[in-house]
Amino acid sequence: MKVCLISPDEPRNRHKFISIPLLADNHEVTVIKTKPSVCFLFYLAYSLLRNRPDVVVFIGAGLKELLALGLVKFSRVAFTARLGGDRLKDLDSVARSMWGDGRYLYWLKFRLEKTIARIFLRQMHTVILVNAALSSQVSKQLSTPNWVFIIPQFCEGPAVIRHYEIHTPVEILTVSNFIFSEKSRGIIWLVEQLNQFVRSSGLAIRFRVAGGGLHLKDIKKHLESLTMPPLLTVELAGFVTDLNSYYRRADLFLYHSFHDATPNVILESKRYALPLLVNECDQFRSIVEHGESGLLYPDEIRFAEFLKELLTNIEIRKKLGLGALRDHESRFSMHASQRKIEAAFLDIMSR
Repeated sequence: MKVCLISPDEPRNRHKFISIPLLADNHEVTVIKTKPSVCFLFYLAYSLLRNRPDVVVFIGAGLKELLALGLVKFSRVAFTARLGGDRLKDLDSVARSMWGDGRYLYWLKFRLEKTIARIFLRQMHTVILVNAALSSQVSKQLSTPNWVFIIPQFCEGPAVIRHYEIHTPVEILTVSNFIFSEKSRGIIWLVEQLNQFVRSSGLAIRFRVAGGGLHLKDIKKHLESLTMPPLLTVELAGFVTDLNSYYRRADLFLYHSFHDATPNVILESKRYALPLLVNECDQFRSIVEHGESGLLYPDEIRFAEFLKELLTNIEIRKKLGLGALRDHESRFSMHASQRKIEAAFLDIMSR
């Protein structure tokens, strides 16, 4: 199979979630980056004429992807897009943040990007989504009729074997990015719950928050206004290049967000066999099996109950950690993605 990926030139390299599994199974993969802007359309035209791919995959839904779509349609090659979330919702969120900060030119930029993304998505008959919870909303944004393929992203690297021990203080980790204000509000919620928890339980906690972005300042401002007991330590690590040491040191992983689809950090915590405590919502129910690979809390009361159990019961912690590790290997490893990608592309090519 010949596959051409059109991808932004970015540190995250989101195309890897398609290219790595295909290359591992000896398929021919061409990655065309959208930078430099002057050249990428020429590279794409050359690839379409010379290599004649079986399917073209757009990683993103911006202006350059929209321009490239015309060439791909003209060549009569099958095409699809891989979306890591609800692109229109994401752009709305960032635009609101810019407006709230008085950065009106950036607000206008993101509103324009939303218009472009909407036009691009209206040309799509098929998309690849990372989470089934996105399906109903995103399908409304596509051309009709349309088909949605659910292929979760995978977490690179070998499984990590962990020794479960009771530490004092307990090391708790969360990792996020703070481009979106919703993410910072999630961390603030966690800090407030932990603050109440240590006061009532008398248990010591060190809470590490890794990740950077515009709204990290909102968390810092909230911490400055908060009176915390000595039993609770909150460390804002900012952007971290080597997360491995953070995952290795942690005893359990917390997350609170209603904005994400499939956060890669949750998948990374599974690879490190960390017990998970995550808020209950549709998108997380599909990646965390309650009582087997983690615990899903619906409210503050259950959060405190589950947290106390995880902090004091080493057997529960071990059961959930090993369950998370098994889940990584069966659903969120590179090998688990291979067959799903191949089957989806064969279906797309036949339409």
